[in-house]
Amino acid sequence: MDISRVNCSANPRKHREDPVSEINDYLGPKMRVRYSLYIGDEKDVIHSISLRMPENYTASEVMELAEVEDPKYKFEWKTTSGKMYVYEIAKVTNDPESGKFWLLYVGAANSSEPLTHLTNGPDEVIMSDGEHLVLWYKTATI
Repeated sequence: MDISRVNCSANPRKHREDPVSEINDYLGPKMRVRYSLYIGDEKDVIHSISLRMPENYTASEVMELAEVEDPKYKFEWKTTSGKMYVYEIAKVTNDPESGKFWLLYVGAANSSEPLTHLTNGPDEVIMSDGEHLVLWYKTATI
């Protein structure tokens, strides 16, 4: 078989369409991050996943990996005022009329310390080993 004419441009590893294979092939240092979705002001629903990935991954890369691992983490976003804006996760969409939005928080994974609310886009937040990334759908004034 002559493979010289095979078009390899569709290789998913070149286009970040297969983040799981990319992580499995990564030989450098890795970290573990916990990612949770909280739905409701009182955390009526909580989904959590623990992921192992290369160091210095951004929150958005954690989110991308999670949605590959489990479809309930599927999210939609757009660029607004030059920032990544997540407007839907798990088929739950921001609702400006009721004042409910997806908000980004980060804290230590195994800590009772309060989470820190961030106003950065998830693509600007570099995660560290042992951190807990939370996207919380709750009432907020934006």
